[in-house]
Amino acid sequence: MKVLKKYAELTKEKTRLNAELNKVKQEMKEIEEEVLEYFAENGIDNIKVNGLTLYPKSQVWASAKTDEELKVLIENGHADLVEEKVNTHSLSALVREMLEQTEQKTLEELPEWTEILNISEKFTIGHRSS
Repeated sequence: MKVLKKYAELTKEKTRLNAELNKVKQEMKEIEEEVLEYFAENGIDNIKVNGLTLYPKSQVWASAKTDEELKVLIENGHADLVEEKVNTHSLSALVREMLEQTEQKTLEELPEWTEILNISEKFTIGHRSS
């Protein structure tokens, strides 16, 4: 019986901590745009605050718009990404790799065939111990 009580206590604690974590995540999400604006307005790449280095980071995601347009991927040598559906993570990795090879690292510099893709770039705040 003792182990059951302990398990129940731990379950309650886990639920409480998850709720607290979700609240913290929501608060961070609510101010993230303001933090991104701070970096942009002040022209800084990173800043040390309270033992963390904060920095803006970008993630590029890509997905095929329609099944017919998947043929363009195949025709351009990327058939390995096409199954019954496109592997979004692999496709996004391909787009990020192609982006790294461009001069200015902008979406506009990607090959013309990528126009068939939904490509989005999401900016968030990264952190690491400093």
